[in-house]
Amino acid sequence: MAHESWVEIGWAVRGAFWGRGYPSELGRAALAFAFDTLGVRAVVSCTIRHNVRSRAVMERIGMRYAGEIRSRGLVEGLEGERDDAPYAVCVKDGPRRR
Repeated sequence: MAHESWVEIGWAVRGAFWGRGYPSELGRAALAFAFDTLGVRAVVSCTIRHNVRSRAVMERIGMRYAGEIRSRGLVEGLEGERDDAPYAVCVKDGPRRR
């Protein structure tokens, strides 16, 4: 039931396009669509803990840090993927509806 009231957003941008604000623009558009069109109650976004650029985007678009989860991914300072890589989770609550 919880999954029916929230969605996850994310972005991936090639290095040649970094620094142009595209992830923030995509994130804001995704938030607007999620809340205004889909009517969800919350939006989450996850990134590998050491991805400071994506974490900065999440903060910039109004998401707040909610904690960490562990999943398959890269661990800073180690080669290859691991089953217990730390991911930062951010959330943004939607407007209260009557």
